[in-house]
Amino acid sequence: MKSVDTIGVLPNSVGAWWRQGLARLGLTVIATAFAVLAAYYGTIGELKLALAEKADRQAVENIDLRLARIEVVINDRLLTKDEFYHLRDELLVRLARMESELRIKP
Repeated sequence: MKSVDTIGVLPNSVGAWWRQGLARLGLTVIATAFAVLAAYYGTIGELKLALAEKADRQAVENIDLRLARIEVVINDRLLTKDEFYHLRDELLVRLARMESELRIKP
């Protein structure tokens, strides 16, 4: 006959099985959480990279359009020396602004 102390206590083999099952479940939950976090951060990084490439491509297209307009202006009429230097200074300021904007973006 069993004593009162052992009533309701699982035998060692069943208790070990139960602890092993809980350990596996815990490891599975932790591995799943890490997989979800890795996928999330991977997706975010990929989106940031795609946006940066798109922004760079758009900036290059804008510069090409501006240069084409300048070329048309120069071809339509000859610039005086002062106008040319003024245009050069404006271009340098705009290019510096664009460069600083690209540096600020992550």
